[in-house]
Amino acid sequence: MNSVMFCVFDTVQTIWNNPFAAGLISGFATAMISTPTDYVKIQSQLADQTQPRLKLWNILYDPKTGRWITPRLLYRGHTANLAREGILTMVYLGVYHRTLSSMANGDDVIVQKDSLTVATTSSVTGSFAWIASYPCDTIKTML
Repeated sequence: MNSVMFCVFDTVQTIWNNPFAAGLISGFATAMISTPTDYVKIQSQLADQTQPRLKLWNILYDPKTGRWITPRLLYRGHTANLAREGILTMVYLGVYHRTLSSMANGDDVIVQKDSLTVATTSSVTGSFAWIASYPCDTIKTML
């Protein structure tokens, strides 16, 4: 997911030179992967606690009906997840990029920073991103 997020962000950022739009679009791309994986994760967490954890096979295949799970079910809650991933990535990468750019004397090119600056900036922007996207995460999980 991180590979998709950063590749899409870099591509869109190069074309539009807008880190917030690039973050939003890269979040949408990430949601295509995270929606079905979140569905499987949540189903595993909701499994009857008296039995061993559900295996991936048992989540994706229903032996009672002899059917595989449908993509429609795997993408249940996708709209809420698009909102979550879009907002999270837009805030995280947009603010991160703008913050480091402002440290480079207004240049829109991020220069190499020391590890403490990168870690601090990443932590603060990540916190803002989760605060902004958490309501969508709750809705997505409930769906």
